[in-house]
Amino acid sequence: MSLFTPEELYGPAGHLRSRALFKEVCRPVDDPIMQLKPSLRPTLPVLRDYYIQYCVTDPSESLFVDAVFGDVLFWNPIKECQWFQPYYEEYKEAANLKRKSIAFQALMQEVQEGKNPTTAAKYLIEEGWNGRSTKAREKARKSANQAYEQTIADDLSRLKEQGLIN
Repeated sequence: MSLFTPEELYGPAGHLRSRALFKEVCRPVDDPIMQLKPSLRPTLPVLRDYYIQYCVTDPSESLFVDAVFGDVLFWNPIKECQWFQPYYEEYKEAANLKRKSIAFQALMQEVQEGKNPTTAAKYLIEEGWNGRSTKAREKARKSANQAYEQTIADDLSRLKEQGLIN
């Protein structure tokens, strides 16, 4: 079951409502049923919030479409509208940032608590997510490799001192 009924999404003649759905872009004679962006006092459901809620874990937008519109045949024409493009790009970027934040937190947890945190730690040290130049990445990679090699050397020394290896 979707958030909105077909009667709310389609006009009296059976045509798809688009601008008329949204408080920010509708005409004064329209009866909007949602907002495109959050406001201090939202009076209607906010499409951006639903998009982020569902699309962070499902970039295909399938869960979002089912929950809000109930049919991809309704969503596809709206997301293709020229007036909607800036909103759609903002929604996708916000969901992508939240998705990256979740992934980054998982990496940090792996470094702190994981059984083999080396790969995660190396990725964090190299800052692979920020698009630095190849030269900067190579420098970070060398630094990470040196830190890794030093850790192994320290572990070997400790094991030798404890008599666990020769």
